[in-house]
Amino acid sequence: MNRFEMILNILRKCDRRRLIIFAVAVLAALAVVVTGAVFIVREAKEASGKDPRIISLDIDVPDDMPLEEKEKIVYQSLITAGFSPAGACGMMGNIAAESSDFDPTVINESNGAFGLFQWTDVGDRQQKLKDFCRDNSMNYGSIEGQIAFAVYEISGADPIACRLDDLLRETDDPYTAAAEFTAGFERCIADSGSSSDKYTGSLYPEFYGEYYQDLSKRINRAMNYYERFKDADFSNDPTVKISINDGFLSVYAFSAGAADCFLLTTKNSAVMIDCAEKNDGSDIAAYLSDNNITHLDYLIISHYDKDHIGGAKKILEEVDVNHILVPDYEKDSGAYDRFYASAEEEGVMPEKITTDRSFELDGIKYDVNPPAGGYAEDESNNSSLIVSVTNREDTMLFMGDAEDERIREYLEKDDRTYGLLKVPHHGRFCAETAALVERVRPRIAIITASDDEPEDYETVQILEEAGAEVFVTQTGPVMVDSTGSGIIARTVIE
Repeated sequence: MNRFEMILNILRKCDRRRLIIFAVAVLAALAVVVTGAVFIVREAKEASGKDPRIISLDIDVPDDMPLEEKEKIVYQSLITAGFSPAGACGMMGNIAAESSDFDPTVINESNGAFGLFQWTDVGDRQQKLKDFCRDNSMNYGSIEGQIAFAVYEISGADPIACRLDDLLRETDDPYTAAAEFTAGFERCIADSGSSSDKYTGSLYPEFYGEYYQDLSKRINRAMNYYERFKDADFSNDPTVKISINDGFLSVYAFSAGAADCFLLTTKNSAVMIDCAEKNDGSDIAAYLSDNNITHLDYLIISHYDKDHIGGAKKILEEVDVNHILVPDYEKDSGAYDRFYASAEEEGVMPEKITTDRSFELDGIKYDVNPPAGGYAEDESNNSSLIVSVTNREDTMLFMGDAEDERIREYLEKDDRTYGLLKVPHHGRFCAETAALVERVRPRIAIITASDDEPEDYETVQILEEAGAEVFVTQTGPVMVDSTGSGIIARTVIE
């Protein structure tokens, strides 16, 4: 008799009441497991709600550089990345414990942990380091690549480490920074060795009271670094010349239903393409405020439909705008009238674009192409300004709500391919959709759509068959990072 038959015999001998009690118990246990799993997933999503920062540091670290010089380089790199002196030293106390000579290529033979922060394969973090550096043209075995990835994890990409971001940027206490960083990166779940100390921090209650290998030594090293570096001035030190590389561009596609709003920022510039609906203005302004953006170099209005200019009044009230670029046509609508009234009130008159207009900000080139006009159908949509953006090797194309006539007109003029395509007219399929995708051949496509106004299946199918990764704002905002030699995109979990 096999095991299955034995179980059947046992069940036959049980009365119905016992079977019901047994079934209820099994279902209850499953419910607890599923509920716990859902909670963990939800908690991770809530924790990683920030937009991760991607930095590209310009660092020169020869293989034979003395340890003391490496320590200065790492400290200044962390400061340049936005951490406070105490926060940077808290991180360094852990680096010193994991990689005593600050060697980014060190491998722990016992568990395969790698690099300055000893990333392991738990949670695929070591592979994520490699993928991140590959996508951003960095060396994963370098100090700059590993610091950039640590910043990326802490600033939002990792749902556990991201709790550290505000602390490490603001704290003046290296003791707390080192202890919390240890918990956030080490994530101890058991006594980790003979020389271990209890963690008694606050950011990680799930690890509270756990034992960490050499916790007191990590803290002491952090405090020693703080005493050494807190008042340091490396401005005249020839070995410490670190800066954030120019040519890094971020694009944020707001989740505003079937409405467009894109924010393009570099270290020293900000450009917005369209302003979504009137009711979206406050959310857009709040995002600008939360990210310390107080002015826009350019506001580009692709065309005058309310789902592209509705939020402009609030934006113009809340931030300074240097230039407004608009298409040269008029529209009889309340949104159009409110837009021009707001621009006049704020003292910045829109510039009507009738010929190709180009400008450059922080090394990023913007080319604005106006419509020819005289369209037989859909005059407003076909009158869209089309904006191409070039960041060295990276190219992006924002098509507004262009329809068949405007798409044909543009393709006759521009034969380039683009790494990113803002799909025209919220992903509506039209006669020229296939020709557009075939010509542009995007690797990334963004569609602004909603549950009530979804993208067309045919459009998505054509994009995916052409090899594009398709992002739809109906599932959340989309964050795009361009280093000048590669574009990556992700949906932001709110």
